[in-house]
Parts: sequence; C-alpha cells; structure tokens
Amino acid sequence: MALSALAQAILGFVAIVCVGAVLRAAGIVKREDARPLNAVIIYVGLPAFVFGAVHGAELTVDAFRLIALSWLVFAVLFGLALLLARLLRLRPERAGGFVLAASLGNTGFIGYPLTAALLGAGAVPLAVFYDVFGTVLQLVLVGFPTTRRFVGGERFSKRGLLRELATFPALIAAVV
Repeated sequence: MALSALAQAILGFVAIVCVGAVLRAAGIVKREDARPLNAVIIYVGLPAFVFGAVHGAELTVDAFRLIALSWLVFAVLFGLALLLARLLRLRPERAGGFVLAASLGNTGFIGYPLTAALLGAGAVPLAVFYDVFGTVLQLVLVGFPTTRRFVGGERFSKRGLLRELATFPALIAAVV
C-alpha cells in the first residue's frame, strides 16, 4: 500500500512539472513570472498550509526528538560532505553547493506530500516541525553562512540571520 501511495505522490510531482513545462513552452508562463508565483507560494500558500497543519497539534516529546534527529542527520551529512569535498578537491563554489545539497533536504515542498501519502495526514504536523525547526533553521543558521564562506562576498551579521528567521513566513506560522 505504501508503495502505491509513494508512486501516486511522485506521479503528482511529475504531472505538476509537466504542466509547468507545457505552460512555459506555450508562452503562457514566462521566466519573469517565476518571482511573483514564488512569492505567492512562500508568503501565502506555505504559511497557510503550515498553520493549518500544526494548529491544534501537540508539541510532544516525539516532536522534539524528531527535531533533534533532524539536526543530528544534518550534522552527520554536513560533516561527511565537507570531508568528501576536500577529498575530491572541489573548487570552493562547487564545494559549498555540494555540502549544502548533500546535507539539506527538501523536507517541505516534497516532504509534506510524501509524508501525507506514506504515513497519513496525522503525521504531517511532525513533518512540519521537522522542516521548520530543523531544515529551515539549518539553512538560515548554518547554510547561509556556509555559502558566504565558500563563495565569498558579504558576510551575514547575526542580526541579519535573526531577521531572516523572524520574517520567514513558515516559521512565523508554525510558532503562531
């Protein structure tokens, strides 16, 4: 049963990508449309989904364990990816991208529907906690500074990182 649910979820993703490709090929959606579409998703759709998913959910010991597991998995993968990047002697910009891609998963946009398909709607609040208090915090607190370290450029201030967290719509929705 779980295999068919997984296949259905994956086929759903493939269908959405295909619809987007057709709309782009037909000229209905243009490259410049991506930014406003992403803004609607990030600032409206995602927070509404997160709020709906966690509203009324209990923050149990299991939720905190899952968040801790998220950080443990991230730390192990981050360390292994750093080691492998050094062993492969990757250029800094490639090493940074490799380390982040290897240690951070798409636990939101792909993780939520896969969790619902494989574990049921009751598991979605835990998936949201994993994503928001794990992956999102990892990206902002470790990923952004890591990117700057490998690529160079302006460093993030602690105030800037805190501002990113305080204004991230999904995090605000989860806390509320």
